[in-house]
Amino acid sequence: MSLCAASSASLPDASNPDNANVIRRFGNFHPTLWGVIRRFGKFHPTLWGHRFSTYAGNDKVINMWRKETDKLKVKVMKMLIDNNSTEHTRYDGKLNLIDAVQRLGLSYHFEEEINEILEHIFVHGDNSIGDSDLHQTALMFRLLRQHGYRVSCDIFNKFKDIKSGRFKEYIAKDIATTLSLYEAAHLRVHGENILDEALDFTTTTLTSAAAANSSHPLSKHIMYAL
Repeated sequence: MSLCAASSASLPDASNPDNANVIRRFGNFHPTLWGVIRRFGKFHPTLWGHRFSTYAGNDKVINMWRKETDKLKVKVMKMLIDNNSTEHTRYDGKLNLIDAVQRLGLSYHFEEEINEILEHIFVHGDNSIGDSDLHQTALMFRLLRQHGYRVSCDIFNKFKDIKSGRFKEYIAKDIATTLSLYEAAHLRVHGENILDEALDFTTTTLTSAAAANSSHPLSKHIMYAL
């Protein structure tokens, strides 16, 4: 028997009224026509019952939440555009705020303000960040690169010991700073040796810190990052 004949012979009988109705709706490929038996999963009943499937929103409560949300958005926006502080403290605070907003997944509300801040910092270099503040330098580097700015990794050279060529020892004693450098190092590109070194250094330091002190305030953050 040819393949063509075999195929036509195996097709469901369209003269059968039941089959004809299924073929008319689904074509010849519906599983019931071929005797296919599909197994049903034995899922446990939901713990929530039908509570959420029958939920009816309270317009008054929803409007109240919306008003509170709008107030908070305005408050955060004012914090982002506030210029009533010194150059150093102004951008330290704004970088931390941008980082917090991004981690909360709310940065889309403030895209214009965030872009303006990062553009200003990129154009003016790292002069707005303290020369000895690695935490803020790493945070600035990460945020700029995450937003597409080609900031140089050379800004980390000042945190290396001239004699040994390694990162200064005091960095390992500050877990928050080490974590900030660790996150920044993941934005490296091929050939950026200093960031490869930073990643090795911070990974070792954070792994040891997490194992030695599980009660550290940043322990969960460290484990999540690693």
